[in-house]
Amino acid sequence: MTRKLLIIEDSRLTRSMIHQMAVDEFPELIVLEAPDAESASLILAEQHVDLVTLDHNMPGLEGMGFVPQLKKLAPDARVCMITANLQNETVSDCRELGICYLPKPVEQEALIDFLRSGME
Repeated sequence: MTRKLLIIEDSRLTRSMIHQMAVDEFPELIVLEAPDAESASLILAEQHVDLVTLDHNMPGLEGMGFVPQLKKLAPDARVCMITANLQNETVSDCRELGICYLPKPVEQEALIDFLRSGME
């Protein structure tokens, strides 16, 4: 079964890096990209995704504020917040929302572990 990853990240460079790390390890993975929550909502309204990486600080609706809507649009997707926001509150908020947290710059091994957990 082919899996889909949605990368929600305003930085084109970071999107590209996450995309490349993902397909290097999982060539069969379909990767979609969105620069903000609004664009992600449009994708999620039309397509099922299995995995989502989400930036915290983005233009418009920030990542943490988008999580409730994301969970409605993709209730079965595994979600991981990838952010340079290293505050304990952010980590706690991710735990409370039931999503993974990875600090930027994201380490390939940590990203692969997250992706592998949704590929099984």
